[in-house]
Amino acid sequence: MSMKIRLARGGSKKRPFYRIVAADSRMPRDGRFIEKLGTYNPLLAKDSEERVKMDVERVQYWISQGAQPTDRVARMLEAAGVKEKTERNNPKKGTPGKKAQERVEEKAAKAAAAAEAAAAADSGEAKADVVVEEITEEDTRASSEEFSTAVTGDTSAEANTQAKKDDDDGLSKFEKALLVGIGAVAVGSILNNGSKVVSNSGDRLVVEDPNGDLRVLKDDDALVRQAGDEVRRETFNDGSSRTTVIKPNGSKIVTILGRDGTVLRRINVDPQGNEYVLFDDTQAEERIVVNELPQVRPQANTLASQQNEEALRAALQTQLRGDQAQRYSLRQVRDVRQVRALAPEIELDAVRFATGSAAIQPEQARALSKIGTAISNAIKDDPRTVILVEGHTDAVGNAGYNLALSDRRAETVALALTEYFDVPPANLITQGYGESALKVPTETAEPANRRAVVRNITGLLRQ
Repeated sequence: MSMKIRLARGGSKKRPFYRIVAADSRMPRDGRFIEKLGTYNPLLAKDSEERVKMDVERVQYWISQGAQPTDRVARMLEAAGVKEKTERNNPKKGTPGKKAQERVEEKAAKAAAAAEAAAAADSGEAKADVVVEEITEEDTRASSEEFSTAVTGDTSAEANTQAKKDDDDGLSKFEKALLVGIGAVAVGSILNNGSKVVSNSGDRLVVEDPNGDLRVLKDDDALVRQAGDEVRRETFNDGSSRTTVIKPNGSKIVTILGRDGTVLRRINVDPQGNEYVLFDDTQAEERIVVNELPQVRPQANTLASQQNEEALRAALQTQLRGDQAQRYSLRQVRDVRQVRALAPEIELDAVRFATGSAAIQPEQARALSKIGTAISNAIKDDPRTVILVEGHTDAVGNAGYNLALSDRRAETVALALTEYFDVPPANLITQGYGESALKVPTETAEPANRRAVVRNITGLLRQ
C-alpha cells in the first residue's frame, strides 16, 4: 500500500483549516486517513506557533515506513528541521493561468478604451453625454451618521425599504447610484461574465465571480463630492465616464472610470492650475509573480493612539518593505494582499465600530487628531500622496454582508479624516476587506477585528 503524508481540508468556505494526515494515496484528499499527525491553520500569522503543529515522532515513523510527504507538507517539515531542505526549480510557478491572463488582458483593453474615449472627447472627435449638478448638504453624509440603507444579504433592491421605487422616474436609489456614479452599463457588464449578486445595500453591490471571489461595486467618487462642489459628469459611448469635481476654491478633481465602474485615473488640479497624477490604471499592468515579491517579515502593527504626531509622520514616510522597484496599478494594490503588505500599516485603534455599524461618534473621530494631522501634513509636503483606508469586520455574519459593511466603515473613517482634519478626500482611497484579515482568529464577535487601518501606498503606485 502506497502511503502519503498530506493535508486534508476542513473548516468552512473561505475559512480553511487542514489536518496533516497519513493516508492511503488511493484515497481522496479529504477522505479516509489512517492517522492524524498534526494541524495547519493558514489564517494564523506565519510566525504563530499555532499555525503548524505536528507530532514529529509519528511523522518520522511514517516516513521510515515509506510514506511520501506532499510538496506542501515537505516544506513544513523542512521549516521544522525534520527534513533536509530540497532545492526546487519551477520557473512557471506563480505564472497566471490562461483564464487569469485573459482577465488581465480584458481589463487592460477596457482601461485603454476609457482613456481613448476621454482623449477623443477632449479633441472633439467624440461626443459625450454631460450632466452638471451642484452638491448640497442633503447629498452628503457625516461620519457620525449611519448610511440610509441597511446592509443585508438580500440581492433585490425592493427588499430594502430605503431603496423603493421613486414615483417620478421609476428608478430606485440603488439604480440611480449605479447609473450616476458607476456607469449605465456597469451592472450588466459585470453580471454578464457569470458573476452573481450576493448583497445589495442600496449604495453597494457585492458580486461573486465564477471563481467564488467577492467584489464590491460602488461609487468611488462619492467621497470627493462635498457640499458646495460642482460636479460635471461625462459619459462616453463605450460606457466609461469622466467626472470633474470643481471645489469652491477653484481646485479640481478629475476621475476616469471604466465601463465596469472601476476607477482608472485620478488627477488633482490645484487652484494655480498645477496637475498631480495620483494614480493611472489606464496603462498596461506589469504581471505580478507573488513568489518573487520582497518577503515581508511579520511584525506588530503601529497603533496610532500610542504614537506622537512626529512618530506617525515618520511611520507614514517609512520606506517600503524590502527592495521594491516595481510599481503597481491601484487595482493590484487593492486586490493583492502581498502587494499591500509592502506598505506598512497603521491601525486606527481609537476607532472601534459597534456590531453592524458603519458610523463613528465625534469623540472617536477627534481621537484621530494625531494621525489626521500627520496625513494632512504629508499631503501638503507631497500633493501626490495616496493613502489607502482599509475597513475590516469580525467573522460574524456571511462574507458578502461583511465585505459591504467593511467597505462602508472605510468610507466613514475617510470622511472623518476629511471633516475634522481637512485631509483632501481625493488623496484617500477606501477599500473594505470584510473578514479576510482577522486580527484575532475567532468566529465570535470580537471588537478588535472591527477595525480600520491606513497605509501610505504612494510608493507602490504608478503616477
